[in-house]
Amino acid sequence: MDSIKLQRFEKEARSSGYKLDVLDVLFVLLSSTILLMMLLTTDERYLDFGDGNYLYISKRLAEGAVLYRDILAPHPPLLFAVGVILLRINSSLMPVRLFSIILGIATSFLTYMLSYKIFANKKVALVASAIYYMMPIHLTWGRGFEADCLMIIFSLLAFMCVISLSTKGMILASFFQCLLFLQNIHSCLTYYS
Repeated sequence: MDSIKLQRFEKEARSSGYKLDVLDVLFVLLSSTILLMMLLTTDERYLDFGDGNYLYISKRLAEGAVLYRDILAPHPPLLFAVGVILLRINSSLMPVRLFSIILGIATSFLTYMLSYKIFANKKVALVASAIYYMMPIHLTWGRGFEADCLMIIFSLLAFMCVISLSTKGMILASFFQCLLFLQNIHSCLTYYS
């Protein structure tokens, strides 16, 4: 019985074409407003632990230090590799802030699409993405260099792939989970608790 429901869900998910409507426009307006508000209120002030710790480690790595030999790090290397790339673009905090803001907008977009895919209701998707925008992880830390922001996006990408119920989706989900584990050791607790 469950396999019949699963097959029906998979068939409906593949056959239903996505059509743009007013709620999609509202999501874009909401996202644009959030983006503009965050850009206008962003500067180079210290925001949170990530700025002090993760960016310091990334800066040391950009200067030639070797991770885990020359400098102690609380996470696997992917987060710091991203930090090194961003600091090499420009040594100021603005590339980091812009990356974090774009990551937050992308996370809200994935929340919108995932909610729509699960519930087939754009109102629910709009509410879900608006709730993400109001969460402290976005509002308070959304501009800082935080490990959690990358963890959330990798988790959402993996989940989107899993619910595709395809072999390709499972392979991609495994890939995103590997990136998740390379980025934040706490993600093990997320998946296995």
